[in-house]
Amino acid sequence: MLDQITKAAIMDTMSLGQSLELPGGFLALTYIHNSGGAFGLFPQGGPFFLATAVVVVVGILWALPRLEHWGSWTAIACALILGGTLGNLIDRLRFGSVVDFLDLGWWPIFNVADSGISVGICVLLLQALFVRPPEESARPVPHDPLGSSSSAQAGPEA
Repeated sequence: MLDQITKAAIMDTMSLGQSLELPGGFLALTYIHNSGGAFGLFPQGGPFFLATAVVVVVGILWALPRLEHWGSWTAIACALILGGTLGNLIDRLRFGSVVDFLDLGWWPIFNVADSGISVGICVLLLQALFVRPPEESARPVPHDPLGSSSSAQAGPEA
């Protein structure tokens, strides 16, 4: 939601291509549309990026319930990636490109969704590098509603 709110504010108050330097000189707001991927790469790849976003959203929604044993950081990282992907997907569906506006001057112009995706990926990478996966024995055993335990398979006692 924050991504879409900030993009709406930029589109309502700025003209395409307009740049406004913020106090301190560290950051400027520069309103552009990016039809490509990260860093403006492959500007003609719109349909590919649209399809990729749909696959990422479906993949994360499928994986999230299966990752609960990984803990809160994994859930937060996946939520950031999911939110960012949805934010940029909405833009691609509405405009055929992504609204970008955060301009550091030395880095390609980006948006709040891009930040969420980047932070989420970094958290997942840090976990992959430095956090041991949970032990198999620590995972909860799924409940078997049909009662197919070994005693149930043996049948009633006589």
